[in-house]
Amino acid sequence: MTVICQKRSVFVLGSSASSGILLFAAVLLFVCLNIADKLIVGRFFYSGVNPLWSWYFVARMGVLAFVSGLALLAVVNWEDAKIPTEEKPELLSKHLYVGFLAVSAAFILLMAASPATLSLLVRSEGPVEKLESALLLFSSAMFVALLFKFRALPRSLGTLFPLGTILFAVAFFLMGMEEESWFQMIVHYPTPDWIGKNEQGEANLHNFASDRFNIAYYTSAFVFLVLIPFVNDRTRIFKNFPGIVFFLAGRSIIFFGAIVSCMYYTHWASPSAQASFFMTLFILLYYQIQIWKGRMKPVVDNYWLPSLIVVCLLSQIFVHIQGAVVVSWDALEWFHRTSPQVYRTKRLEFGWDIAEYREFFIPLAYALYSLEMFRKAKKLTENNPEASKV
Repeated sequence: MTVICQKRSVFVLGSSASSGILLFAAVLLFVCLNIADKLIVGRFFYSGVNPLWSWYFVARMGVLAFVSGLALLAVVNWEDAKIPTEEKPELLSKHLYVGFLAVSAAFILLMAASPATLSLLVRSEGPVEKLESALLLFSSAMFVALLFKFRALPRSLGTLFPLGTILFAVAFFLMGMEEESWFQMIVHYPTPDWIGKNEQGEANLHNFASDRFNIAYYTSAFVFLVLIPFVNDRTRIFKNFPGIVFFLAGRSIIFFGAIVSCMYYTHWASPSAQASFFMTLFILLYYQIQIWKGRMKPVVDNYWLPSLIVVCLLSQIFVHIQGAVVVSWDALEWFHRTSPQVYRTKRLEFGWDIAEYREFFIPLAYALYSLEMFRKAKKLTENNPEASKV
């Protein structure tokens, strides 16, 4: 490495000048693409729009894939990124890994075999929506338990431990209650007049701007579950801040969180959706290459991570294939025969139904994250007698 590369970069994120240049180029291209949307198409694409396949959007998709690759290359090219990758990701359970992959694959099979069933399962008060809120409330409860069970941990982590724990507990609680419309679907109380003006007339706040809220929700989930953990895994940028490091997801959660960046239909035209999908795919491929080169042990076995990559690819491909068929009026006759309940809606809102499944995988990843935090706290107490359990 040259002397120039060893100096601190003038760019914010770099201890390597080349990484700073790559990151700057990626950000600049991303901003230019958004400007091009406004100039060429006449609008920004940060709301629900079905996939667009004109020459412009196909070319833009290629540029977004290139931008995503540049951004990740900036991370792995970082001077401090020569971190050994021999260690396995922090395993919660081998059966959990296999079960997670099975559920993800089952979704693809269901989408291919019976789109009507897929739609019915995510109707309001259906099992998928109930599981979403239950998983978020479980995550909140885990952080409350974490705060009380490991009260001595602040001695080693500082005040960020209690503050961060309370913040996550409150955040997951609010998300869970919003998803459940504050138990309106269970108790069946009337929607207050001022709330009833939202898009669905339910007792929640996110439906006042559900489209933009959803994009923010999906993008933040990708950043928290996949992107930041990957950056920390390869650069250890937060190594001098143990209070922050404690709350960062481990490599296991990167894999569990990968699926949340897939299955985009209604929001596929959004640059943030495509960028998160391509970045996630490239991150998984990066780890698989490390395994092939012998720099990292396989996840569970030699087949799990390649299978996850295939599932992520197929889920996005099948969403577009089935979406083009299902939302067409020609499909209504089939739904009339097989599922009158869906037919009565006049059309299958495929894009939103798919979004419900992605929204199921986000709380699932958060629940696994909360379990990881609990296990991490337990490990700290075992290794640090001063942080014994109270």
